[in-house]
Amino acid sequence: MEESYFRDTHFQEVLLALLSRDRNFIKDFGEILSAQDFKPSSNQDRGGMIRWTLATIVFDFYRKYRKPPGELLPVFVARQLEKRNTTVERGDALRFLIKKVLKLDISGIQVVEDTVLSFKRLQAKTKAIEELVELQSAHELTDDRFLEIARDAVRMFSKTSYKTSDYSEGLSSRLLRRRVSSEADRPYPFLFMGDLDMVIKSITSGQIGLILAPTGRGKGLCLQWIAMMAVLQGFNTLYFTLEDPIADLEDRLDAAMSSVPMKNLVQQETDVQMGVRRKLAMSRARLKLVDGTETKFSVAGIEEVWSSYREEGFDASVVIVDYDAEILSPRKYDQKRLELGAIYSDLRRFAARRKLIVWTASQSRRGAESKKIIGIEEVAEDKTKIDKATLVLSIGKLRGPDPDGVHLWVAKHRHDRSGFGVTFWGNRARAMFYDSVKTAEKERTGEKDEEDSFG
Repeated sequence: MEESYFRDTHFQEVLLALLSRDRNFIKDFGEILSAQDFKPSSNQDRGGMIRWTLATIVFDFYRKYRKPPGELLPVFVARQLEKRNTTVERGDALRFLIKKVLKLDISGIQVVEDTVLSFKRLQAKTKAIEELVELQSAHELTDDRFLEIARDAVRMFSKTSYKTSDYSEGLSSRLLRRRVSSEADRPYPFLFMGDLDMVIKSITSGQIGLILAPTGRGKGLCLQWIAMMAVLQGFNTLYFTLEDPIADLEDRLDAAMSSVPMKNLVQQETDVQMGVRRKLAMSRARLKLVDGTETKFSVAGIEEVWSSYREEGFDASVVIVDYDAEILSPRKYDQKRLELGAIYSDLRRFAARRKLIVWTASQSRRGAESKKIIGIEEVAEDKTKIDKATLVLSIGKLRGPDPDGVHLWVAKHRHDRSGFGVTFWGNRARAMFYDSVKTAEKERTGEKDEEDSFG
Protein backbone atom coordinates (compact mmCIF):
# COMPACT_ATOMS: atom_id res chain seq x y z
CA MET A 1 0.00 0.00 0.00
CA GLU A 2 1.34 3.40 -0.99
CA GLU A 3 1.56 5.46 2.19
CA SER A 4 4.87 7.33 1.86
CA TYR A 5 3.12 10.68 2.21
CA PHE A 6 1.69 9.55 5.57
CA ARG A 7 5.09 8.34 6.78
CA ASP A 8 6.74 11.64 5.95
CA THR A 9 8.45 13.09 9.04
CA HIS A 10 7.12 16.64 8.59
CA PHE A 11 3.59 15.41 7.87
CA GLN A 12 3.57 13.33 11.06
CA GLU A 13 4.84 16.32 13.06
CA VAL A 14 2.03 18.47 11.63
CA LEU A 15 -0.44 15.71 12.56
CA LEU A 16 0.92 15.65 16.11
CA ALA A 17 0.65 19.45 16.27
CA LEU A 18 -3.01 19.35 15.20
CA LEU A 19 -3.86 16.50 17.55
CA SER A 20 -2.15 18.34 20.40
CA ARG A 21 -3.56 21.81 19.76
CA ASP A 22 -6.68 21.89 17.56
CA ARG A 23 -9.89 20.95 19.39
CA ASN A 24 -11.94 20.42 16.20
CA PHE A 25 -9.28 18.26 14.57
CA ILE A 26 -8.84 15.87 17.47
CA LYS A 27 -12.59 15.53 17.96
CA ASP A 28 -13.06 14.77 14.26
CA PHE A 29 -10.04 12.47 13.90
CA GLY A 30 -9.36 11.24 17.43
CA GLU A 31 -11.40 8.11 16.75
CA ILE A 32 -10.26 7.68 13.15
CA LEU A 33 -6.54 7.87 13.83
CA SER A 34 -4.65 5.95 16.48
CA ALA A 35 -1.13 5.82 17.84
CA GLN A 36 -0.54 2.73 15.69
CA ASP A 37 -0.76 4.93 12.59
CA PHE A 38 2.51 6.52 13.75
CA LYS A 39 4.31 3.23 14.38
CA PRO A 40 7.52 3.13 12.30
CA SER A 41 8.28 0.18 10.07
CA SER A 42 11.56 -0.40 11.91
CA ASN A 43 12.69 -0.07 15.51
CA GLN A 44 15.90 1.42 14.12
CA ASP A 45 13.98 4.56 13.08
CA ARG A 46 14.71 6.55 16.24
CA GLY A 47 12.80 9.63 15.11
CA GLY A 48 9.81 7.49 14.18
CA MET A 49 9.90 5.77 17.56
CA ILE A 50 9.86 9.15 19.34
CA ARG A 51 6.88 10.35 17.26
CA TRP A 52 5.07 7.07 17.98
CA THR A 53 5.68 7.50 21.71
CA LEU A 54 4.38 11.08 21.65
CA ALA A 55 1.34 10.02 19.63
CA THR A 56 0.58 7.33 22.21
CA ILE A 57 0.71 9.93 25.00
CA VAL A 58 -1.46 12.43 23.08
CA PHE A 59 -4.13 9.79 22.39
CA ASP A 60 -4.00 8.70 26.05
CA PHE A 61 -4.67 12.31 27.06
CA TYR A 62 -7.57 12.57 24.60
CA ARG A 63 -9.18 9.34 25.79
CA LYS A 64 -8.99 10.55 29.38
CA TYR A 65 -9.98 14.21 28.99
CA ARG A 66 -11.67 14.34 25.54
CA LYS A 67 -9.73 17.40 24.45
CA PRO A 68 -6.26 18.23 23.04
CA PRO A 69 -3.50 18.64 25.63
CA GLY A 70 -2.28 21.98 24.27
CA GLU A 71 0.09 23.76 26.64
CA LEU A 72 -0.40 20.95 29.17
CA LEU A 73 1.44 18.51 26.89
CA PRO A 74 4.91 18.96 28.51
CA VAL A 75 3.42 18.42 31.98
CA PHE A 76 1.44 15.34 30.92
CA VAL A 77 4.46 13.87 29.13
CA ALA A 78 6.66 14.47 32.19
CA ARG A 79 4.16 12.52 34.30
CA GLN A 80 4.14 9.68 31.77
CA LEU A 81 7.94 9.55 31.66
CA GLU A 82 8.03 9.15 35.43
CA LYS A 83 5.91 6.00 35.09
CA ARG A 84 8.01 4.51 32.30
CA ASN A 85 11.56 3.24 32.19
CA THR A 86 12.71 6.02 29.85
CA THR A 87 16.35 6.79 29.15
CA VAL A 88 17.66 10.34 29.50
CA GLU A 89 18.39 10.46 25.77
CA ARG A 90 14.84 9.39 24.89
CA GLY A 91 13.36 11.88 27.35
CA ASP A 92 15.40 14.73 25.85
CA ALA A 93 14.30 13.73 22.34
CA LEU A 94 10.64 13.74 23.43
CA ARG A 95 10.93 17.17 25.04
CA PHE A 96 12.59 18.54 21.91
CA LEU A 97 9.76 17.16 19.75
CA ILE A 98 7.13 18.62 22.10
CA LYS A 99 8.63 22.10 21.80
CA LYS A 100 8.61 21.75 18.03
CA VAL A 101 5.03 20.47 17.92
CA LEU A 102 3.71 23.30 20.11
CA LYS A 103 5.34 25.95 17.91
CA LEU A 104 4.80 24.36 14.51
CA ASP A 105 2.71 26.25 11.95
CA ILE A 106 -0.60 24.39 11.55
CA SER A 107 -2.03 26.24 8.55
CA GLY A 108 -3.43 24.19 5.69
CA ILE A 109 -5.62 22.07 7.95
CA GLN A 110 -8.00 21.09 5.14
CA VAL A 111 -5.13 19.53 3.16
CA VAL A 112 -4.12 17.49 6.20
CA GLU A 113 -7.71 16.36 6.82
CA ASP A 114 -8.14 15.29 3.21
CA THR A 115 -4.81 13.42 3.30
CA VAL A 116 -5.75 11.55 6.48
CA LEU A 117 -9.13 10.54 5.07
CA SER A 118 -7.51 9.42 1.83
CA PHE A 119 -5.00 7.32 3.75
CA LYS A 120 -7.64 5.74 5.99
CA ARG A 121 -9.90 4.98 3.01
CA LEU A 122 -7.02 3.29 1.22
CA GLN A 123 -6.19 1.40 4.41
CA ALA A 124 -9.81 0.25 4.80
CA LYS A 125 -10.05 -0.86 1.17
CA THR A 126 -6.78 -2.79 1.39
CA LYS A 127 -7.97 -4.54 4.53
CA ALA A 128 -11.28 -5.33 2.84
CA ILE A 129 -9.53 -6.84 -0.19
CA GLU A 130 -7.37 -9.00 2.05
CA GLU A 131 -10.47 -10.19 3.91
CA LEU A 132 -12.28 -10.94 0.65
CA VAL A 133 -9.33 -12.96 -0.67
CA GLU A 134 -9.09 -14.90 2.59
CA LEU A 135 -12.82 -15.71 2.58
CA GLN A 136 -12.74 -16.65 -1.09
CA SER A 137 -9.78 -18.98 -0.52
CA ALA A 138 -11.72 -20.65 2.28
CA HIS A 139 -14.83 -20.90 0.05
CA GLU A 140 -16.77 -18.84 2.63
CA LEU A 141 -17.43 -15.69 0.58
CA THR A 142 -21.17 -15.30 0.11
CA ASP A 143 -22.79 -12.53 -1.93
CA ASP A 144 -24.17 -10.89 1.19
CA ARG A 145 -20.80 -10.98 2.92
CA PHE A 146 -19.11 -9.59 -0.20
CA LEU A 147 -21.51 -6.64 -0.32
CA GLU A 148 -21.22 -6.03 3.43
CA ILE A 149 -17.40 -5.88 3.39
CA ALA A 150 -17.29 -3.69 0.28
CA ARG A 151 -19.97 -1.33 1.58
CA ASP A 152 -18.27 -0.94 4.98
CA ALA A 153 -14.90 -0.22 3.37
CA VAL A 154 -16.36 2.57 1.22
CA ARG A 155 -18.59 4.03 3.89
CA MET A 156 -16.26 3.81 6.90
CA PHE A 157 -14.37 7.08 6.42
CA SER A 158 -16.70 9.01 4.16
CA LYS A 159 -17.89 12.41 5.32
CA THR A 160 -21.51 11.59 6.07
CA SER A 161 -24.00 14.36 6.79
CA TYR A 162 -25.37 12.68 9.91
CA LYS A 163 -24.39 10.46 12.82
CA THR A 164 -26.26 7.52 14.27
CA SER A 165 -26.28 5.82 17.64
CA ASP A 166 -27.70 2.49 18.71
CA TYR A 167 -29.34 3.55 21.97
CA SER A 168 -30.35 0.00 22.91
CA GLU A 169 -26.75 -1.25 22.74
CA GLY A 170 -24.90 1.90 23.72
CA LEU A 171 -25.32 2.19 27.51
CA SER A 172 -21.68 1.34 28.26
CA SER A 173 -20.47 3.95 25.79
CA ARG A 174 -22.76 6.59 27.30
CA LEU A 175 -21.55 5.83 30.82
CA LEU A 176 -17.94 6.13 29.66
CA ARG A 177 -18.67 9.41 27.82
CA ARG A 178 -20.18 10.93 30.96
CA ARG A 179 -17.27 9.78 33.13
CA VAL A 180 -14.64 11.31 30.88
CA SER A 181 -16.64 14.48 30.16
CA SER A 182 -15.97 17.49 32.34
CA GLU A 183 -16.69 21.17 32.61
CA ALA A 184 -13.27 21.80 31.08
CA ASP A 185 -14.33 19.84 28.00
CA ARG A 186 -17.57 21.80 27.58
CA PRO A 187 -16.77 25.17 29.12
CA TYR A 188 -19.43 27.75 29.90
CA PRO A 189 -17.87 31.24 29.67
CA PHE A 190 -19.01 33.65 32.36
CA LEU A 191 -20.97 36.64 31.06
CA PHE A 192 -20.16 39.04 33.92
CA MET A 193 -23.54 40.75 33.79
CA GLY A 194 -24.60 41.57 37.31
CA ASP A 195 -25.54 38.50 39.35
CA LEU A 196 -26.48 36.41 36.30
CA ASP A 197 -23.54 33.99 36.53
CA MET A 198 -24.48 33.18 40.12
CA VAL A 199 -27.83 31.79 39.00
CA ILE A 200 -27.34 30.16 35.59
CA LYS A 201 -24.68 28.88 33.26
CA SER A 202 -24.50 30.59 29.89
CA ILE A 203 -24.03 28.45 26.77
CA THR A 204 -21.33 26.07 25.62
CA SER A 205 -20.05 24.63 22.34
CA GLY A 206 -22.70 23.68 19.82
CA GLN A 207 -25.25 26.14 21.19
CA ILE A 208 -26.72 29.52 20.20
CA GLY A 209 -27.31 32.52 22.44
CA LEU A 210 -29.71 35.28 21.43
CA ILE A 211 -29.94 38.88 22.67
CA LEU A 212 -33.41 40.39 22.26
CA ALA A 213 -34.01 44.15 22.57
CA PRO A 214 -35.68 47.17 20.97
CA THR A 215 -33.72 49.59 18.80
CA GLY A 216 -31.15 51.60 20.73
CA ARG A 217 -31.33 49.50 23.89
CA GLY A 218 -27.77 48.14 23.58
CA LYS A 219 -27.76 44.90 21.59
CA GLY A 220 -24.41 45.82 20.03
CA LEU A 221 -22.88 46.79 23.39
CA CYS A 222 -24.08 43.51 24.86
CA LEU A 223 -22.56 41.40 22.07
CA GLN A 224 -19.35 43.40 22.30
CA TRP A 225 -19.24 42.77 26.05
CA ILE A 226 -19.77 39.03 25.53
CA ALA A 227 -16.90 39.01 23.03
CA MET A 228 -14.60 40.89 25.37
CA MET A 229 -15.37 38.65 28.34
CA ALA A 230 -14.86 35.52 26.22
CA VAL A 231 -11.42 36.68 25.10
CA LEU A 232 -10.37 37.59 28.65
CA GLN A 233 -11.36 34.04 29.70
CA GLY A 234 -9.16 32.49 27.02
CA PHE A 235 -11.65 31.88 24.19
CA ASN A 236 -10.52 32.84 20.69
CA THR A 237 -13.40 34.91 19.31
CA LEU A 238 -14.48 35.86 15.79
CA TYR A 239 -16.78 38.90 15.65
CA PHE A 240 -18.81 39.77 12.54
CA THR A 241 -20.06 43.35 12.55
CA LEU A 242 -22.75 43.53 9.88
CA GLU A 243 -24.31 46.86 10.82
CA ASP A 244 -21.72 49.17 12.43
CA PRO A 245 -18.43 50.06 10.69
CA ILE A 246 -15.45 48.20 12.10
CA ALA A 247 -13.82 51.47 13.24
CA ASP A 248 -16.80 52.17 15.52
CA LEU A 249 -16.54 48.69 17.02
CA GLU A 250 -12.80 49.12 17.59
CA ASP A 251 -13.39 52.44 19.36
CA ARG A 252 -16.01 50.91 21.64
CA LEU A 253 -13.75 47.99 22.48
CA ASP A 254 -10.82 50.31 23.27
CA ALA A 255 -13.07 52.40 25.54
CA ALA A 256 -14.46 49.37 27.38
CA MET A 257 -11.05 47.70 27.73
CA SER A 258 -9.35 50.84 29.05
CA SER A 259 -12.33 52.44 30.89
CA VAL A 260 -11.58 55.66 28.99
CA PRO A 261 -14.67 57.59 27.80
CA MET A 262 -15.29 57.35 24.07
CA LYS A 263 -14.98 61.11 23.66
CA ASN A 264 -11.51 61.09 25.29
CA LEU A 265 -9.87 58.28 23.29
CA VAL A 266 -7.57 60.76 21.54
CA GLN A 267 -6.77 62.98 24.55
CA GLN A 268 -6.08 59.98 26.81
CA GLU A 269 -4.17 57.91 24.28
CA THR A 270 -1.60 56.78 26.84
CA ASP A 271 -4.33 55.54 29.19
CA VAL A 272 -5.94 53.66 26.30
CA GLN A 273 -2.66 51.95 25.40
CA MET A 274 -1.95 50.93 28.98
CA GLY A 275 -5.50 49.78 29.68
CA VAL A 276 -5.95 47.71 26.53
CA ARG A 277 -2.52 46.10 26.76
CA ARG A 278 -3.02 45.27 30.43
CA LYS A 279 -6.34 43.57 29.72
CA LEU A 280 -5.10 41.63 26.69
CA ALA A 281 -2.03 40.49 28.62
CA MET A 282 -4.39 38.62 30.95
CA SER A 283 -5.18 36.07 28.22
CA ARG A 284 -3.51 34.36 25.28
CA ALA A 285 -6.77 34.38 23.34
CA ARG A 286 -7.31 36.72 20.42
CA LEU A 287 -10.25 38.65 19.00
CA LYS A 288 -10.67 38.95 15.22
CA LEU A 289 -13.12 41.46 13.76
CA VAL A 290 -14.76 40.99 10.36
CA ASP A 291 -16.41 43.98 8.64
CA GLY A 292 -19.55 42.84 6.87
CA THR A 293 -21.12 46.26 6.38
CA GLU A 294 -20.23 46.32 2.68
CA THR A 295 -20.08 42.59 1.90
CA LYS A 296 -23.21 40.73 2.94
CA PHE A 297 -22.72 37.37 4.64
CA SER A 298 -24.84 34.25 4.71
CA VAL A 299 -24.19 31.64 7.40
CA ALA A 300 -22.24 29.68 4.76
CA GLY A 301 -20.10 32.77 4.17
CA ILE A 302 -19.53 33.18 7.91
CA GLU A 303 -18.45 29.54 8.13
CA GLU A 304 -16.10 30.04 5.16
CA VAL A 305 -14.39 32.95 6.95
CA TRP A 306 -14.15 30.90 10.16
CA SER A 307 -12.62 28.02 8.19
CA SER A 308 -10.13 30.33 6.48
CA TYR A 309 -8.93 31.66 9.82
CA ARG A 310 -8.67 28.12 11.17
CA GLU A 311 -6.56 27.19 8.15
CA GLU A 312 -4.23 30.03 9.17
CA GLY A 313 -3.99 28.72 12.73
CA PHE A 314 -6.67 30.90 14.41
CA ASP A 315 -9.21 28.44 15.86
CA ALA A 316 -12.10 30.55 17.13
CA SER A 317 -14.33 28.79 19.65
CA VAL A 318 -16.77 31.73 19.93
CA VAL A 319 -18.49 33.39 16.94
CA ILE A 320 -20.55 36.55 17.36
CA VAL A 321 -22.76 38.02 14.63
CA ASP A 322 -24.19 41.53 15.02
CA TYR A 323 -27.00 41.14 14.08
CA ASP A 324 -29.45 38.59 12.60
CA ALA A 325 -31.43 40.93 10.27
CA GLU A 326 -28.24 41.57 8.29
CA ILE A 327 -27.50 37.88 7.60
CA LEU A 328 -28.36 36.74 4.10
CA SER A 329 -30.88 33.93 3.84
CA PRO A 330 -29.68 30.78 2.03
CA ARG A 331 -32.89 30.89 0.01
CA LYS A 332 -35.38 33.53 -1.07
CA TYR A 333 -38.87 33.39 0.43
CA ASP A 334 -41.96 35.51 0.02
CA GLN A 335 -42.01 36.17 3.76
CA LYS A 336 -39.15 37.53 5.89
CA ARG A 337 -40.02 35.21 8.79
CA LEU A 338 -39.30 32.16 6.63
CA GLU A 339 -35.90 33.59 5.68
CA LEU A 340 -35.07 34.14 9.35
CA GLY A 341 -36.14 30.59 10.13
CA ALA A 342 -33.73 29.29 7.49
CA ILE A 343 -30.93 31.53 8.81
CA TYR A 344 -31.32 30.26 12.37
CA SER A 345 -31.46 26.65 11.19
CA ASP A 346 -28.14 27.22 9.43
CA LEU A 347 -26.69 28.95 12.50
CA ARG A 348 -27.62 26.03 14.72
CA ARG A 349 -26.07 23.52 12.31
CA PHE A 350 -22.94 25.69 12.03
CA ALA A 351 -22.57 25.81 15.82
CA ALA A 352 -23.09 22.06 16.16
CA ARG A 353 -20.89 21.04 13.23
CA ARG A 354 -17.95 23.24 14.25
CA LYS A 355 -18.48 22.86 18.02
CA LEU A 356 -18.83 26.62 18.50
CA ILE A 357 -20.47 29.02 20.91
CA VAL A 358 -22.52 31.34 18.70
CA TRP A 359 -24.14 34.59 19.80
CA THR A 360 -26.31 36.95 17.79
CA ALA A 361 -28.99 39.58 18.43
CA SER A 362 -32.53 40.22 17.26
CA GLN A 363 -34.98 43.09 17.24
CA SER A 364 -38.02 43.03 19.50
CA ARG A 365 -41.29 44.16 18.00
CA ARG A 366 -42.58 47.72 18.22
CA GLY A 367 -44.13 48.74 21.50
CA ALA A 368 -41.51 47.08 23.70
CA GLU A 369 -39.33 50.21 24.00
CA SER A 370 -40.66 51.20 27.42
CA LYS A 371 -41.00 47.71 28.88
CA LYS A 372 -38.90 46.47 31.75
CA ILE A 373 -39.53 42.79 31.02
CA ILE A 374 -39.33 41.72 27.39
CA GLY A 375 -40.54 38.16 26.96
CA ILE A 376 -40.17 35.81 24.03
CA GLU A 377 -43.59 36.89 22.79
CA GLU A 378 -42.02 40.27 21.94
CA VAL A 379 -39.68 38.89 19.27
CA ALA A 380 -40.18 40.53 15.89
CA GLU A 381 -41.16 38.52 12.81
CA ASP A 382 -40.33 34.80 13.09
CA LYS A 383 -40.53 33.23 16.54
CA THR A 384 -38.75 30.12 15.21
CA LYS A 385 -35.45 31.76 16.18
CA ILE A 386 -36.45 31.35 19.83
CA ASP A 387 -36.80 27.60 19.29
CA LYS A 388 -33.33 27.39 17.75
CA ALA A 389 -31.60 29.32 20.57
CA THR A 390 -30.45 27.67 23.80
CA LEU A 391 -30.41 30.91 25.80
CA VAL A 392 -32.42 34.08 25.14
CA LEU A 393 -31.60 37.23 27.11
CA SER A 394 -33.68 40.38 26.67
CA ILE A 395 -32.66 43.93 27.56
CA GLY A 396 -35.46 45.83 29.26
CA LYS A 397 -35.76 49.45 30.36
CA LEU A 398 -35.10 50.09 34.03
CA ARG A 399 -37.24 52.67 35.74
CA GLY A 400 -35.41 55.80 36.82
CA PRO A 401 -33.59 58.78 35.32
CA ASP A 402 -30.34 56.95 34.49
CA PRO A 403 -30.52 55.61 30.90
CA ASP A 404 -27.69 53.15 31.69
CA GLY A 405 -29.93 51.06 33.92
CA VAL A 406 -30.52 47.53 32.56
CA HIS A 407 -33.06 44.89 33.46
CA LEU A 408 -31.72 41.70 31.87
CA TRP A 409 -34.46 39.10 31.59
CA VAL A 410 -33.73 35.40 31.07
CA ALA A 411 -36.55 34.79 28.63
CA LYS A 412 -35.53 31.21 27.81
CA HIS A 413 -32.91 28.71 28.85
CA ARG A 414 -33.16 25.20 27.48
CA HIS A 415 -30.88 23.69 30.13
CA ASP A 416 -31.20 25.98 33.14
CA ARG A 417 -33.52 28.41 34.92
CA SER A 418 -35.50 31.07 33.07
CA GLY A 419 -38.26 33.55 33.79
CA PHE A 420 -36.28 35.87 36.09
CA GLY A 421 -34.29 39.06 35.71
CA VAL A 422 -31.21 40.83 37.09
CA THR A 423 -30.70 44.55 37.38
CA PHE A 424 -27.44 46.40 36.88
CA TRP A 425 -26.02 49.54 35.33
CA GLY A 426 -23.78 49.93 32.33
CA ASN A 427 -21.72 52.90 31.21
CA ARG A 428 -22.46 53.99 27.66
CA ALA A 429 -19.89 56.76 27.84
CA ARG A 430 -17.22 54.07 28.21
CA ALA A 431 -19.03 51.53 25.98
CA MET A 432 -19.44 49.16 28.94
CA PHE A 433 -22.58 47.03 28.99
CA TYR A 434 -21.93 46.25 32.65
CA ASP A 435 -20.16 48.63 35.05
CA SER A 436 -19.50 46.90 38.38
CA VAL A 437 -18.40 50.10 40.11
CA LYS A 438 -21.46 52.05 39.04
CA THR A 439 -23.76 49.13 39.89
CA ALA A 440 -22.26 48.83 43.38
CA GLU A 441 -22.74 52.54 43.94
CA LYS A 442 -26.37 52.40 42.81
CA GLU A 443 -27.03 49.46 45.11
CA ARG A 444 -25.36 51.25 48.00
CA THR A 445 -27.63 54.26 47.54
CA GLY A 446 -30.73 52.07 47.34
CA GLU A 447 -31.48 52.20 43.63
CA LYS A 448 -31.51 48.41 43.21
CA ASP A 449 -34.85 47.35 41.72
CA GLU A 450 -36.92 45.73 44.47
CA GLU A 451 -38.67 43.44 41.97
CA ASP A 452 -35.51 41.49 41.17
CA SER A 453 -35.92 37.91 42.30
CA PHE A 454 -34.34 34.56 41.66
CA GLY A 455 -37.42 32.67 42.80
